[in-house]
Amino acid sequence: MLAHDEPIYDRINTLASREQARQQLAAQVADFERNGGQVQRLDGFQAATPPPPTSWNSSITRQRKIRRQHELLQQVLAEQIREVAITETKIGPFVHTASEVRRKLKARGIKVNTLQIEQIAAKYLIELRDDGRGRV
Repeated sequence: MLAHDEPIYDRINTLASREQARQQLAAQVADFERNGGQVQRLDGFQAATPPPPTSWNSSITRQRKIRRQHELLQQVLAEQIREVAITETKIGPFVHTASEVRRKLKARGIKVNTLQIEQIAAKYLIELRDDGRGRV
């Protein structure tokens, strides 16, 4: 209430079409203040535990399974790359380039490109010889 006992909602400029809603709101606020301004709980109210979250996107679990399968396939491919990346000679080991590794894997029936080979080699710390052609 204001100092001169005028309800605050009586001073709001309202449209004529909203006057009834304004008066109803003013009455509800006055009733709330008459009751001490306290929120009252209704009888029968019980706090309920929230329902368990549901996943609306079931592809999350599918993606997790696919990612695991992809990781396993990469590990197998990394072992294949490791086998063909270095050739032992009389004078020492000879490290192949990604292109040479790709050709050797193609002969085994494995189809990958040189970029995939370089990425897997970097991930699994497999040494490859640089052929001097940089990717930009």
